[in-house]
Amino acid sequence: MMDRKFFVSLQEMILLALLGALWAAIEIHIGFLLHLVKLPFAGLLLTFLGVLILLVGRAFVPQRGTAILIGLVASFSTFLFLGAIVIYPIIGIIMESIFVEIGLAFPFSPRIDFQISGVLGMLWSFIHPFIVQGIIAGLGIIKIYSIVVGKGARLFHLAPQQVIAILALLLSIFVAAGLVAGIVGWNLSNRLRNVVSYPWINEKSLRRKAV
Repeated sequence: MMDRKFFVSLQEMILLALLGALWAAIEIHIGFLLHLVKLPFAGLLLTFLGVLILLVGRAFVPQRGTAILIGLVASFSTFLFLGAIVIYPIIGIIMESIFVEIGLAFPFSPRIDFQISGVLGMLWSFIHPFIVQGIIAGLGIIKIYSIVVGKGARLFHLAPQQVIAILALLLSIFVAAGLVAGIVGWNLSNRLRNVVSYPWINEKSLRRKAV
C-alpha cells in the first residue's frame, strides 16, 4: 500500500482545489472592496483569511506541501480571472503559502505548529511591500520604508522620528494577528472535522508528521 505521505487522492486534490479557488475569490472580490474603501490593514485581513484557508486545508489533508498546493491553485485562479495585472498579489499568495508551509514543518504539536504558521504567514504580510514593491517593482526599499513609517505614525499618532516604536507596534499587531489566526485555524479545523465527514480525517491524522 502506498504511503499516504507521498500520495494525494483525487478526493483530497478536489478539496485542495476548492480551497484554493475560495482563496482566489476572497483576494479578488473582498480584496477589491477593502482597497476601494481604503480600510486600514486591508492586506493584513486578506492575509489572515488566507492563513485560515491554508490551515484548514492542512488539517483535512495532513501532508507536507498541501499549503503550497492550495497557494498554487489560488494564484493560478487569480491569474486566469484578472491576468498579469495582479502579478504582485500572485507573488504574495505563493510566498504566504511557503511561509505557512515552513511553519507547519516544525517538530512541535499540531496546535503549536498552527500558531507558528499563523505568525509566519502574517509576518509575510508585513515584509511583502518591502520585497514586492520595494525590490521587484523597483520602488526602492527606502521609499517603502518611508511610506510604512509614515502610515504607522499617523495610525498610532506618533512622530515619524519614533521609528523604533512605530515598527515595534506594527510588528506586534502582525504577530498577534498570526497567533489568533493559528488558534482560530486549529479550532475551526476541529469544528469542521466534527461536521464534515471524510474517511481520512481523524485525531490521529492531525497529529501525524511528515518525515
